[in-house]
Amino acid sequence: MRSIDKISLIDHENETMGPRAQPHMYPVLNQLLTALVPGGLGHVAVGTSCGGSPIMFAANGFPGARQVFEHGTDGAERALIGYLDNHFHDAHIGELVIASGDGAFVKVAAKYKARGTKITVIANRGTLSHYLRQVADEVIYLPTDWQLTYAA
Repeated sequence: MRSIDKISLIDHENETMGPRAQPHMYPVLNQLLTALVPGGLGHVAVGTSCGGSPIMFAANGFPGARQVFEHGTDGAERALIGYLDNHFHDAHIGELVIASGDGAFVKVAAKYKARGTKITVIANRGTLSHYLRQVADEVIYLPTDWQLTYAA
């Protein structure tokens, strides 16, 4: 079984409070997440539900990240979970960082936690699912003014 120290799933729509974030926000979000997570982000996948320019902007903000997308409701979440399960189902993962407060991640977080993976969730205050909070080993809240603070 292969071993991976850390995988970060970034639902950029949840972290930027919507699918139409401005291009300058992605490098800022990368800088902030990297600063908040001890040891950095590890292997990164960025998800969106609308492909096209949003994922291109996200890719520019997260160089080297895997970009995944699916259309429709919870598309970013489904794309990220599918990517994790399809590419890392047979790996031991030391830490899974979920940059989203969406409840769609509860089952996958519980599954990997049962395998011994540390679950870290990064979310905006007021957007973290109660059940995801319960599964998480660690919760990190984004500063409410992160877009202004980290853009300077």
